[in-house]
Amino acid sequence: MIILGKTIGALDATDLLALPNSEVRESRLLEFKETLPTNQQEDKKDFLFEVAGMVNGGGGAIIIGVEEERDGNKKTGKARAVPGVEVAGIDSEKVRLENLLRDGIHLFRGYHYPVADL
Repeated sequence: MIILGKTIGALDATDLLALPNSEVRESRLLEFKETLPTNQQEDKKDFLFEVAGMVNGGGGAIIIGVEEERDGNKKTGKARAVPGVEVAGIDSEKVRLENLLRDGIHLFRGYHYPVADL
C-alpha cells in the first residue's frame, strides 16, 4: 500500500503530519481513527470489525491519531488534523493491541501484524 509516495511501513511522523494538506482519503484499504480502542467490549468489537474487513479485503492500514474533516455530522474521509494519541507506555500498548488482534480474530493466529509507533 502506497501513501504519500511511500509504503505504509516507510511513513514517518513528518509524513503523517502532512496528511491534512494532501489528497489522501480513507478507502477500503485505509482507515483513520482519532483514538485507540478502549477496553470496552463495544469499542474492541468495532476495532476488530474494521481489521477483519481489511483482512478479508486483502489488507490495508489503520492510522490512529487522525481527526477527519466533517460535513455536518458526517466524516468526509479526509484528514483534518493529526494530533496523535498519548500513551503512557508505548510498549505495553503495542502488546495490548497485538493481544486484542490475536485473541479477537482467529485469522491472526500465526500472522505477524506490526504495530508501529511514530
